[in-house]
Formats: sequence, structure tokens, C-alpha cells
Amino acid sequence: MVNLGRNATFYADAGDDRKAAAEFNWTRHKRSLLSRYLSALPRKDKVVDVGCRDGRNAEFFKQACGIAEMHGVDIADAPLEHARRRGIHTARWISGESPFPAEDGSFDAVIAMDVIEHIYDTEEFIRELARVTRDDGVLLVTIPNLAWWRSRLRLLVGKMPDGAASISVNVALDRCVDLKHLRMGIAAEWTHMFESAGLTVEDRAGYTFDILKGPSGALDHWLSRWPTLAHSILYVLRKSDAARRGG
Repeated sequence: MVNLGRNATFYADAGDDRKAAAEFNWTRHKRSLLSRYLSALPRKDKVVDVGCRDGRNAEFFKQACGIAEMHGVDIADAPLEHARRRGIHTARWISGESPFPAEDGSFDAVIAMDVIEHIYDTEEFIRELARVTRDDGVLLVTIPNLAWWRSRLRLLVGKMPDGAASISVNVALDRCVDLKHLRMGIAAEWTHMFESAGLTVEDRAGYTFDILKGPSGALDHWLSRWPTLAHSILYVLRKSDAARRGG
């Protein structure tokens, strides 16, 4: 049995619909970035959203990017029921307990938005995503950036970085610590891990969330053009030549 920590209870139900709608609104910068890459795919027959929750994002990508068949997986049944009502093909999956519920090379694109930081064995997780991606397909992975410019300032004054993993699964003194995060890192470390798993980073882009207002928000948006300073980073990943050859 995989220990999911706080993730097991936090993501066990469908959640509050108003909160989900609010989150959908303030994540539009991230969605627009992913839509750009999905729309440019030569094939859009079959795409999966890993950690799809209630299927809002999956439904958006299907409609906005012209995806023929949209799939979604999550760790709990309750949110997947909502996703099915949106026309998403769903499956339950907990990374580390079983293989991803799909055959090798099933998808033209695999999306994992802010999921990998909640995973204990990140290498097994990313290898499974790569396995079910077509050899000419793409993995789109978004991850909070431990070295966000505001987090660097917080460290300078002796505070935890925003979104940092806690030393405990139950308590944290700093409200910026995320009890659900198990793995946090900087761009260079994530890139090294992806490459070790047989992937190449074709592109990466920084983005932020539409939460900060005023001058601070404007500065945040401006600095996000440099991925290593952004709140979060989108990694565009493809299988390396060696991985496609099975080497």
C-alpha cells in the first residue's frame, strides 16, 4: 500500500464546486500554455489528463484543442464520477500500487498538471507516463518551482519557500508550507530526473497564477517569462532517441 499522506484524504472526494470553479478561473495562464502545445499536435486522437479531478480541465482541452477522445485518471472515484458526466473516459490509478491503466503507446499526449510533487516515487511515475505515450507523442508536466522569486526572498528572511514540502504530514508552522507536497525542487533537478528516465526537455515555460494583485502581481507575471524565476514551470517532454529504440 502506497502512503499518500494528506493527499489520500484531501483528494478523496469531489470537493467544493465553488472552490473548484474559482481554481479553474485563476489557473487560466497555465491552461493557455498547455492549450498552445496541445493545439499544435499533429495527432489529437487520444489524450489523457493525469490527476484530472472533476474533469473541468480535461473538458476544456477537449473542446478548445479539438481532441477526439479525452481520458482522465485520478486517485479517487468521487471526482471521477463528475468527470464522466463531462464526457471524459475515466480510470482510477494510484501511482506505485499498479501500472498505469493503459497499453504502451496509447496516447498522443499525456498531461500531468501539478501532480508529480504529490508523488513519492517520481521516477516510477514518470516512467509509467512515458510508457503510455506514443513514441512521437508528448508529455506536458507542470510543477511548482521551489526557486520562485518570492520564495528566494522568503528564504533570505528565514522563512520557508512557498509550497515547500513539510517536515511533517500533519503540522506546519508556516502557512506557505504545503502538507500535500512530497517532492519539491528546482528546474535543474527536475530536468536531470527527466533525462535519467529517458526523456528530453524539448521546451519549458514559466507561468504564474492570477492571485497576486497590483504591482506585485504585475511583477510576478513579468518575471514568469524566465522559467527559473516563475511560480511554476511547464516541461514539454519527449522520449529520447534511445528510449524510442528501447535502449
